[in-house]
Amino acid sequence: MEADAVHEQVVRREVIGGLLADEPRLESDGAFGADATVHLESRLASPLLKAWRNGQSALRQRQG
Repeated sequence: MEADAVHEQVVRREVIGGLLADEPRLESDGAFGADATVHLESRLASPLLKAWRNGQSALRQRQG
């Protein structure tokens, strides 16, 4: 978990910060992308965690 937090900060500061320093007009696009990522991660995490707590697979079953 610690490495993930470190890499997240590297991306924020170096990659996104560098991009916005070069292209400040992209700030609203970057904010939208960050918000969308948080939203989608939340939507994914909820069913995964629920399935795992119930001892079930989180994978979809193929419909025959």
